[in-house]
Amino acid sequence: MNGLELITPDAPSLLDRLLRRPQPRSFPIEVNNYVAATPLSEVTRDAVERIISDCGRAGSGVKDDCALVYSRVLGHLALDGKITDEELEQLQRLRGALGLSTEDVREAEARSLLPLYRERLKESLADRHLTQGEDERLKSLARDLGLDDAQTDDMVLNETFRAFEQSTQRTVFTSVEDALEYAQEQNEADDTKDL
Repeated sequence: MNGLELITPDAPSLLDRLLRRPQPRSFPIEVNNYVAATPLSEVTRDAVERIISDCGRAGSGVKDDCALVYSRVLGHLALDGKITDEELEQLQRLRGALGLSTEDVREAEARSLLPLYRERLKESLADRHLTQGEDERLKSLARDLGLDDAQTDDMVLNETFRAFEQSTQRTVFTSVEDALEYAQEQNEADDTKDL
C-alpha cells in the first residue's frame, strides 16, 4: 500500500514469560506498523501521539523514528520516478501526523530521493557521456521528484567529473596478451553499444 511492511516484535524472553511481565512496546515498530496498516489519508496526529504515550517515548528519538518512517514511504512512492499531486497530498498529511519539521522532511528527502536520482544519473553516465536527451530526462526526473536544482546540479557535476577521471586513467598492462585482451573487450563493448 505505502511501501511499509508490518514488523513483528521480538518474542518475550523465557524469564519474562515465566514471570508474566508485560512486554514493553517499541515505538519504532509501533509507529511503523500503524502507518503500514493505515491508508496514508487516514493517518492522524492523535493516533501517533497515542503511540508515543503508550510507548513512553519523547524527545529527538521520536523525531528520528518518525523521519525514518516518512523516508521509507517517500522512497516507495518515488520508485516510479514521479510523485503525483495525490501522493504529495498524502505525504503532506503524513508529515503533519508524524510531527515532522521542514528540516526533518528535507533530510528525509535527501535520504530517499537523492540516491534514486544518483542511480539514474550513473546509468546515464555509464558510457561516460551525457547526451542532451539524457540530460532532459534527468531534469524531468528532478522536477517530478521535487528535487532542488542546486543539489542535482552539484551531483551532475561531481558524477560527470568522476566519469571523466575514470575515462582518462591510463591502463597499464603487464603483458602483450593482456593488452590484446583489453583491446578485444573494448571492441566488443563498442559493437554491443551500436546495437
